[in-house]
Amino acid sequence: MRGLPIHTLVRLLTFNVLIAAVLVNCFASALTDSNPPPMVFAVISDTHIGYRAEDEQDEEQIPLQNTRAFYNFAWAMDHVNNVLPDFLLIPGDLVHSGDWGHEDQYSPFMKIARRCKVPVLYVMGNHDGESFDVAAHNRQRQLFTEHTGSPPWYHREIRGWHLIVLDSSRNGRGGRGGWGIVDPEQIQWLKAELATIGPTEPILLVEHHPFNRPQAQAGDLVNSAEVLDAFQGHYLTYTITGHFHENLHDRDARGIHHFVTGATCGQPAGTDIGYRLFSTIGRDLWTAWIPKSASSGPLLTLISETGGPGNLMRDWEVRAAQAEPPSTTLCLRIEYQGGPIRVIARAEQQATTLCKLPPVPTVTTAFLPLGGEQLSGLPTAKGLDIRFALRQTSSLARLRVYGTTVEWRHYRLKRSG
Repeated sequence: MRGLPIHTLVRLLTFNVLIAAVLVNCFASALTDSNPPPMVFAVISDTHIGYRAEDEQDEEQIPLQNTRAFYNFAWAMDHVNNVLPDFLLIPGDLVHSGDWGHEDQYSPFMKIARRCKVPVLYVMGNHDGESFDVAAHNRQRQLFTEHTGSPPWYHREIRGWHLIVLDSSRNGRGGRGGWGIVDPEQIQWLKAELATIGPTEPILLVEHHPFNRPQAQAGDLVNSAEVLDAFQGHYLTYTITGHFHENLHDRDARGIHHFVTGATCGQPAGTDIGYRLFSTIGRDLWTAWIPKSASSGPLLTLISETGGPGNLMRDWEVRAAQAEPPSTTLCLRIEYQGGPIRVIARAEQQATTLCKLPPVPTVTTAFLPLGGEQLSGLPTAKGLDIRFALRQTSSLARLRVYGTTVEWRHYRLKRSG
């Protein structure tokens, strides 16, 4: 999803555009639980600290802190700290060998992970613990927990979302091939956790091995159907996994989106290393893959900022300065309270709703990329207004306008029920 040229939009914002909050006493009923609260997070997958390329085999001359796997992880972490999402997710293969005798690999991994300025959610991958033997695998789980401080599987509530993390790292078929399995103990735990979650409360499911593969292949999750079946009657919106070191997306017959995220340690031929961002606002989801080769500086460049802490406003005018590079996507970081709030794009008497900010009781931040199919029907050559339609109980606290050069893709999440 590419945005309009930044010089066009900035000229428009500077000389012609009022980004205003328009008071609307009545325009729609309150959003239901089928419209989840805003949430933005980063995904850095398959860091494989401890992996050495062919030209990095001399362990005396090249310590782990000087390998490309380490530097790539550090690069991605610097970007995450520039964006400051709600949290960072690392879906497995933190290290290249998570067995006893290789504890030294966790130390450089945690050296970078501790630099993160937002909470980090860790997930076990097959390289963190792939043993087919139960006792050996439990020792690998213990090592994972000792270093990350995280249990192998868990349930967190963030921003009104339920994040369920499973451990698929145990070898599901013996031998080699990277087959994963969610063992019976976790399935029992999962069903007990789901019993505490209402049918319309949004759920994000995370593990290392991908779900919903059309044909079983080496490296798959052997009981994918069993895990997904446990969510019958619940609002599972999408899954995030790693493992295959490439970016994949699929939407299954139940309407669940499945995202596989690429790696920072290495990718298939022709694919660059990188990391991923996700933003959800209600049932709208945006995601962007940030390749290292195309990212020479910070991901987001601040163009303008209006408002600030403690300011709850209904209207404002935003003035933006010229920005470089000349072509990019605009992103809005909106701090608001109350709701619902309709975000409307208007050009030459034509208008379209970009999204609806769901009701929130306290000041909450939503991250909204602009461009692509959302603006494709508008005649934007002469200008573009962005307006906010508010209820009397709603307020805007701060608006930041950023420029970014990455491409965002937009998806719609299924309704609950």
